Amino acid sequence: MITAQERRQIVRKLIEFEAPLNFMYLDTKGLVTVGIGHQIFSAEDAQQIPFLDKAGKPVPKVEIRRQYEFLKNSFLPNYKAISYQKLTNIHISEDTMANLMDANLQDIDRQLKLLFHGFDNYPSNIRLVLFDMAYNGGVNKLKIGYPKFIEAIRKGNWRAAADESHRKWPIRESRNQYVKDLLMNQELLDMAK
Repeated sequence: MITAQERRQIVRKLIEFEAPLNFMYLDTKGLVTVGIGHQIFSAEDAQQIPFLDKAGKPVPKVEIRRQYEFLKNSFLPNYKAISYQKLTNIHISEDTMANLMDANLQDIDRQLKLLFHGFDNYPSNIRLVLFDMAYNGGVNKLKIGYPKFIEAIRKGNWRAAADESHRKWPIRESRNQYVKDLLMNQELLDMAK
């Protein structure tokens, strides 16, 4: 389980890197998303989220479905997420945004423990790295797309993991550098022991 300090760091970095938006938008891959990078996989999933109208009243499920379907079919390459705000008139509250992120973090924690036996005993920097990479693309993408990274983490070879941690566009270089720095800092900490 991540510590309270690690959770604060994870949340701070997610807010920095994921740009929280309280309305549905399409991410760079055309996936419907809301809040802090919370993907909505279907209209049914969207209907489970308590969307509000401009007056702050609950939105009927039929309207949530309509807006989800409209947005899903509105993908424009190179269209910034913030631009989708003008295509919808429903939003989520700050509390809902926080609840969605918390649910994502709990799910990622559970999945990372399955993928990395002894995850709770990993150094803090490494848990931060794994949460960032898993939140960004999902644990399955991490497992399938980064096998050399996974192997290096399991062996405790932080330098090799740093070499294998680079994610391609649309991941910002500052996010890649954050992950690499955490890994290299852990390498230095281990060498100092």
